[in-house]
Amino acid sequence: MSDTAKHLCSGTVAGLLAKIVEFPLDTIKVRVQADAKAYNGYTHCAKTIFRNEGFWSFYRGIGAPMMGGGAENAVCFTAFAFGGDAYRRLFNMASKTSEVSAGEVIFSGMIAGCAVAHVLTPVELLKCNMQVQNMRKPEEREYTSVIDCARKMIRKGGIQSLFTGHTATLAREVPGNGAWFGFYHLTKRMLTPAGTSSDDLPIWKLMLSGGVGGVMYWTAFFPADVVKTRMQIDPVYGNLGLVRGLGALYKEGGIKTLYSGWGITAFRAFPANAIIFSVYEICASHWDNVLFPEVPKIV
Repeated sequence: MSDTAKHLCSGTVAGLLAKIVEFPLDTIKVRVQADAKAYNGYTHCAKTIFRNEGFWSFYRGIGAPMMGGGAENAVCFTAFAFGGDAYRRLFNMASKTSEVSAGEVIFSGMIAGCAVAHVLTPVELLKCNMQVQNMRKPEEREYTSVIDCARKMIRKGGIQSLFTGHTATLAREVPGNGAWFGFYHLTKRMLTPAGTSSDDLPIWKLMLSGGVGGVMYWTAFFPADVVKTRMQIDPVYGNLGLVRGLGALYKEGGIKTLYSGWGITAFRAFPANAIIFSVYEICASHWDNVLFPEVPKIV
């Protein structure tokens, strides 16, 4: 199996498991971003969804990220490996086994963010529109499923309509993935006892490192995620673009609106990314003689 295939397989397994864990909290986040004034905090939002729509409404729209979630992490980890090779060529670093620098990890993460944004934009467009369906009046609910949503959007605006909010996704993913991989790398190094290798860390330290990386991913430029959500569900914002959209959000409610949903996003990011990185590392390290021989470590 090629290195690329190994990255794809490992990332897919990690991504699918993480989506199942984090999706209900993601639904709450998207609802709050769509209309913060409709809910008096995250708990009120969760209670409202459960009372009016039932438990399974928290998973409404999960079809898109389940189809794309594996691809998302597969592309991300594969592009990260590509970014590392590009960094070493750029700085004429011949040895692939030398100690990985923070600069290489951050650069590779940003390359990964640029690549994965092309997968995430249509996936999140469909996801967000399904998640806010029940916020609308019954007569205004357009879609019956993720497939129906995609079909109607393409029929109305062509394939390009699936990439509404792409600039905002890029603005979130490029710095976000630099922080994601960068802080994962840094935390692993801090947790590695002197004279030992980070390859030998126990799983709880990998999970802690992944959780820290996940929180920092969302902290890097969270307002881009808020404007992305608005651009994808509200045609008015969709026509504004990234910069004007950020300005409109600020006028609407200041910094508080620009960070709508950050709290619950950071809360869900810790366990979700603990799963992503630890599962990926397990695939990379412990399945060497089973499914993924010689899978290279992330850092």
